[in-house]
Amino acid sequence: GKFNRGPYGAASDATFEYDVDGQGTGFNAGLLYELTDEDTLGVFYRSQVRVHLKGTMSTHDLVGSQRALGFRGDASHITSADTDLVLPANVTVGWDHQFNDRFDAELDIGWTGWSAYDTFDTVFGDTTRTLAGFQHLDKDFIDVWSIHGGGTYRINDEWSLLGGYFFQQMAANKNNYTNEIPDGHRHGINLGFEWRQDRWILDFNYMADFLSPVDIENTSGVSNSTDIDGRYHGFIQSITMGLRIEV
Repeated sequence: GKFNRGPYGAASDATFEYDVDGQGTGFNAGLLYELTDEDTLGVFYRSQVRVHLKGTMSTHDLVGSQRALGFRGDASHITSADTDLVLPANVTVGWDHQFNDRFDAELDIGWTGWSAYDTFDTVFGDTTRTLAGFQHLDKDFIDVWSIHGGGTYRINDEWSLLGGYFFQQMAANKNNYTNEIPDGHRHGINLGFEWRQDRWILDFNYMADFLSPVDIENTSGVSNSTDIDGRYHGFIQSITMGLRIEV
C-alpha cells in the first residue's frame, strides 16, 4: 500500500508490504442428477475456511514528517503480523444441456457468504501510531450472488473449445471500503481449450475480469491521516493450465 499524507502535510510516498502465509481446513461436496439424457442438474458446496496467517508488516522509504508517526526516526520498519482470514462458504446450482454430440452449455447460479468477513483484526509485534490504524478494520461485507454461463464445443475426439461469461456482485461495504483490495461488480470472460490423449487431458484457460467503477466517499483511512475517496476500477487477467488423468 501507499501512504502519502500525514498530519503534518503532504509527503512523498512510503511503501507498506504485508507478507503473511498460513493454512486452514475445509471441505467440498457435490451432487449430480441426470434429469434426462440431455439435461444434468448439479449442486456444489464449499465450506467456510478460517485461515490463520502469520508473517511481517514492513514499511519503507519514510521521509520527513512520516518518521514522526512513531517509527523511531527510521526510514524503514519491520514487525511481526498475526491475523485470521475467513474464506466464505459457497453454494452453486448448475444445469447443463447437451444440444448434440458436439455442443453442450451450462448455466450456474451461486451464493457466497461474504458476510462472515465482518472485521479484519491484526496483532503487530511492535505497534506504531500508523500501524495502530490497521489493527482493527471494519469490513461488514455482504452475501452476494453470481451467475456463470459457458459452453463446450468438441471439434473431434482430441480437441475441444471452451468459453464462458460470469457476473459477481460487489461484496464490499462502501462505508468501510478500503483500497488494499479494491472490490466492485465483476464481469468476466473465459476462453480456453482441452486436448485429450488417451487418458491424459491438458486444459488451458484465459480469463479477463473487469471490475466496474465504484465511487467512494467515506472516512476509512482517517485514523492514519489518509484519504481514499475517489473512483476505483480494475482489470485482472490470468492464464491457467492443468494436466489431468482419467482413471
